[in-house]
Amino acid sequence: MGLTLVTAAAEEALTLAEAQDFLRVDGADDGAVLASVLAAARQQLDGKQSWLGRALLTQTWDYTLDLFPGGWDRPLDSWLRAMAIRVPLPPLQSVTYVKYVDYGGALQTMPSTDYVVIKSEEPALIVPAYGRWWPPTREQLEAVTVRFVAGHGDTAQDVPEAIRLGLKALTAYYYEHRGDAVVEVPRHVERVLDNWRRTW
Repeated sequence: MGLTLVTAAAEEALTLAEAQDFLRVDGADDGAVLASVLAAARQQLDGKQSWLGRALLTQTWDYTLDLFPGGWDRPLDSWLRAMAIRVPLPPLQSVTYVKYVDYGGALQTMPSTDYVVIKSEEPALIVPAYGRWWPPTREQLEAVTVRFVAGHGDTAQDVPEAIRLGLKALTAYYYEHRGDAVVEVPRHVERVLDNWRRTW
C-alpha cells in the first residue's frame, strides 16, 4: 500500500507542559531536548509505519492501490468483504474522494453515491454501493487513490486517555534513556497500548 501525508495534524497529541508535568521536569530544564523527544515518541505511535498503526489527531492522507480489490474468486459469504478497500490509520473520519485512472489514461472521480463507507469497523471499509461495481482501471501502478481524513479529533483531549498515557510513558522512557541504545517501544508501554494497536 502507498500512503502519503497530505495535511499533518495541527498540534501534538501531548503538550510539552503535560510531558514536563508527567516527568516532573522544571519548565526551564531541557525544554528543547524534551520537545524533540516528545516528537520522536509521538512519531512511533502516530501515522505511517508507526508501531500503533493509528492516526492520533486529525490528518489527511492519500492511500494508493494498483487496482480496486476483487472478490470474484471467493465464496459468496466472503465475496463482498474481498471487494472492500480497507482504509489504514484508524479511526476514519471521512473519505474525501476515490479517484482512478481509466482504461484511456484519464483520471476519474467516482461519485460518492457509487460507494459506501463503513466506519463501524477497524479498519474502516469502502465497498461498492448496492448494484454497483468497482470500475475497470488502467494497468499501472497506483491507479487508484483514496483521500481520507483520519484521527480521533482536532485536539489532544480527543485522543483516548490510554493512548495519551502510553505516549507519556514512551516519552519518559526516551527522555530517561537519551543517548543510549533504546528499544523502539518497550514492553511496559506495549502493555498500555496493546488494545489500541492495529496491524494489517
